[in-house]
Amino acid sequence: MPKHYPALAVILIACVLVVVGCQQPSPVAPTEVTIAGPRAIDVGQSVTFAAAIEPVTTTVPLTYLWEATGNTPISVTSGLTGTATFTWAEPGEHTVTLTVSNASGKTSRAYRFVVARPLPADPLAAIETTADQQAAIKTQHMDMNMQFNLKLDGLTGDQAQAAALFKNFRANLNLSGDMDNVKQDFDLKGDLDLGPLTAFLTQGEDMLEFEVVKVGDKMYTKANVGETAGEWQEQDVPLPTNTESTDNPLNPEMIASLLKQSSQVEKFADEKIGAVDTYHFKVKLNPEALIDSIAKLAQSTGAAVDETQLTEVNKILKDAVLEVDVWVGKQDLLIRQSKIHFNLNLEDIPDQPGATALIDLALTTTATKINDPVTITAPK
Repeated sequence: MPKHYPALAVILIACVLVVVGCQQPSPVAPTEVTIAGPRAIDVGQSVTFAAAIEPVTTTVPLTYLWEATGNTPISVTSGLTGTATFTWAEPGEHTVTLTVSNASGKTSRAYRFVVARPLPADPLAAIETTADQQAAIKTQHMDMNMQFNLKLDGLTGDQAQAAALFKNFRANLNLSGDMDNVKQDFDLKGDLDLGPLTAFLTQGEDMLEFEVVKVGDKMYTKANVGETAGEWQEQDVPLPTNTESTDNPLNPEMIASLLKQSSQVEKFADEKIGAVDTYHFKVKLNPEALIDSIAKLAQSTGAAVDETQLTEVNKILKDAVLEVDVWVGKQDLLIRQSKIHFNLNLEDIPDQPGATALIDLALTTTATKINDPVTITAPK
């Protein structure tokens, strides 16, 4: 009966379509989860983290398991997006881990961020709080660069030769190494470029290179110039009178002492120094306070300080600019980087009427590996 074949074919095709249509699609497992949230928050601040799941064809509902350091885990059922809110009572590095699953599989993601120590809203009070925290630095790796510019003009008489030599003088110093602030020991390497003076002082070398190691009551030095070039020289040095002396100008507490003499503080946008989230402050200091600090440091080492000369220096520095930029870690309020800028424009040099001097100094110090174990030994 050939005339019935088309009708039979249509029926068969319809049955196939019905069977296929009745089949359930295979469940789709989540393969990727992204978390959105801040990278730095304050202690006690409630923060909501949001998650999104891929692919968009993932079978729902999904189970979201949120685990946060210092918090109770949260488990919720949701669709392709989910949220959770947490609060931290302790500063430090923290992690939120999210695991998303259904019957076909699961995926997870960790999100790391910093809970910052609280600071007073007033920048001056904030920098004083920061200064007090620097006593917590026991060891560190330091990288320092100093740039010094000097321009002299109008000198006469015996000073004329100096004017020619320092008409446009530049110097650059680099210093790097480990420090033990408790023992007052250090192991530092550096180089010094004095421009045209370098070749004269180093007997033809392009740069003065040196190493300095202090261990206990011994100081060891080595340079690439002189009769003992490349050889270690040993000398005795007095031990500090206490275990945590702040007289060492490389000690972070020395900078902290200066910060407490701030006359003006401005807070800038937060920044990263290396991998550390930091607060950024600019501190304006009174140059006279700096001179007084240096005088006290000299007196503490037994050096004599002429009060008359100190008064004259303070007069010269009354119009000087002294600024310190500091970047302090949000987690611990320890100084990660500082930039000291000193500028002085003398329109009349003492005893040289009409002579001028422009002095500009920039000192940048970066601290890493703070409070990591440090072993400083005498060179062999």
